[in-house]
Amino acid sequence: MFRGGHLSAFFLGGLQVSSKGDLANWIIPGKMLGGLGAMDSVSTGAKIIVCMTHLTNKGEPKILERCTLPLSGAGVIHMLITDYVNKGEIVFFCKWFFRRCFRSKMNK
Repeated sequence: MFRGGHLSAFFLGGLQVSSKGDLANWIIPGKMLGGLGAMDSVSTGAKIIVCMTHLTNKGEPKILERCTLPLSGAGVIHMLITDYVNKGEIVFFCKWFFRRCFRSKMNK
């Protein structure tokens, strides 16, 4: 679906994001994780909306001046939603976003 350009936006989780819109979400060095298609997703040109917690489990910020983890994409983030946002605003945004996306697809 996403490699064919059929989707106009992606909601992704993030391990770190930078102030320049860089996204690191595919691997933590030394861990047996990664390779979940994030690089394919961010390279499509679709809007990238990252949803994540604002802090790590150790209380360190995930929004950094520069990512320290390997990047999935540089300057690819269009919107960032963290747990520091009012939940009502997220619900409103999701309803607006899906109405807008589905209406534009249905009118074609």
